[in-house]
Amino acid sequence: MHPLEYTTSQDIFFDFCLWDYRPSVPYENKFRSVNLLYNSFDCTGVHERFFDLVQAIRQGLGESNTVWGIKQIEGDIRWEFYFYDYGRMERKRSITRLLDIIKPFIRCGIEANENFYYFMFSIDISGELIAKNSDLQEIHMYIGNPGSNVSSGICYSLTAEGTRLENFYFFFDAKKEMDDITDKVICSSYLDFSKKGRCCLK
Repeated sequence: MHPLEYTTSQDIFFDFCLWDYRPSVPYENKFRSVNLLYNSFDCTGVHERFFDLVQAIRQGLGESNTVWGIKQIEGDIRWEFYFYDYGRMERKRSITRLLDIIKPFIRCGIEANENFYYFMFSIDISGELIAKNSDLQEIHMYIGNPGSNVSSGICYSLTAEGTRLENFYFFFDAKKEMDDITDKVICSSYLDFSKKGRCCLK
């Protein structure tokens, strides 16, 4: 069991987009969110090197500067770590810097072009990747998508073979923009609303 960490009066809080906020309730001497991450390591029995990797990232990029999530793909548990820097071309948390930080734990032959105007990137890490000190095969890079009133981003997959478009993201206000959300869903090449059995969006 990894030692528990507690918040202090000096802690700064960020949400999942790494935007700072002030908690609405007293927060001193509460559990830090990293405890949940460490508990997931304990529950899945990953190699101790995983804890060391997280510590290296925290020391290299600063505490509370990494967003993380846990996902299950075909029975395999993976952890996705997201790194934001809205400074873009003046960024301090770059792909190149992160790869240098994790080099003792994970190798990666991908060469990032730091001239790209990205504001965020992420990597998927599995217990097996850490235990075997294997090569990281893919990095997800996010670039802005200006041109409308809705915040949007474009995700690209970076591999040793090149760059591939992965996904578009749109951040609508669900309470105020439901009609726009519906229109966006309908305008999809994967949905044919003339076929029986389709849900009716309202």
